[in-house]
Amino acid sequence: MKRVYNYIILVLTVSLFSSCVMDSGSSRFSHHSFDNSDKVEVRRTGDFTTVDLVGDFEIFLQKGDENRLELKGDKNMLDRVLINHDDDRLVVELLTDNISRRSASRVGIRLTVTELKSLTAVSRISLHTPSEFTFDSLVMNFAGAVNVNLDLSGKYLELNFAGATSADIEGNVECLKVNMPGAGKLNAYDLMAEKVDLVLAGAGSANVFASEELKVEVAGACVVNYRGNPRNLYSNVSGIGRVRAVD
Repeated sequence: MKRVYNYIILVLTVSLFSSCVMDSGSSRFSHHSFDNSDKVEVRRTGDFTTVDLVGDFEIFLQKGDENRLELKGDKNMLDRVLINHDDDRLVVELLTDNISRRSASRVGIRLTVTELKSLTAVSRISLHTPSEFTFDSLVMNFAGAVNVNLDLSGKYLELNFAGATSADIEGNVECLKVNMPGAGKLNAYDLMAEKVDLVLAGAGSANVFASEELKVEVAGACVVNYRGNPRNLYSNVSGIGRVRAVD
């Protein structure tokens, strides 16, 4: 457990049997799906609203009427997947000690959740939502070489990036908060947000939509492009960073 938290916490969620899934409509990310042609291994999870993921995973996240976790991949790799359940937190970690990068292969995960409040993904991870994922308040933390394609709908969304995370997000939220040190990339023109709060440092970039209010703090060579013609705009730029409206 300690090695997970020393790494950085990671939360995951992905979907399972279609009979357990709540279909919330079509998404431009619907082509990302969990392939059932391979043998699937089901793991017990218990109740949780927080998920931490550490490892080389491809994750498919969706809502359902029960919590359930499915894994697919090479049996030798599946045997290395450690699942821990501590109170309200589910921790999924891929142990890669004494294994070469050449012999290692990616593990696919499909996790269905009834409710998700926090998700952290660390290492080399791809995270997808094949359909709209709904929530009230959600915090997502990403560290490492993480690639994200998400369709999200809720009230409050907080995104914390570290490393070379690339995120493409669509949907609807009332409030979006983003912290991005490093060289992350966020494409969220299609995430219809009322209020957006951005803090960027390093060489990151963010494309966002804000209809009412946009607050931006930029340091270094970061670039923020925005749409939505927000009534209130507050920006603090240091270094050679830029904040600009685009059509």
